Amino acid sequence: MLRGGRAIGWIEEALAPLSRTHPGLDIRALAVAIRSATGIESLIWLTDIAGLTRRQAVETMRWSARALLTAALNEHRATA
Repeated sequence: MLRGGRAIGWIEEALAPLSRTHPGLDIRALAVAIRSATGIESLIWLTDIAGLTRRQAVETMRWSARALLTAALNEHRATA
């Protein structure tokens, strides 16, 4: 059985202001994408498999989250 987890809700809350500035942006989908790139699973993979230091892994996850946000905003602008 999958755990519900709270991270997606926290990320959605952090992204909530975008609903005013970018109406129609799928905040939930963006939150899920960001969570997939920033969860503990990603941290473990980056350190244990990819061989990054913890600091490098965290920076990579931050970069990924920013890239996902930028891509979502650019895609939204293109379709708006």
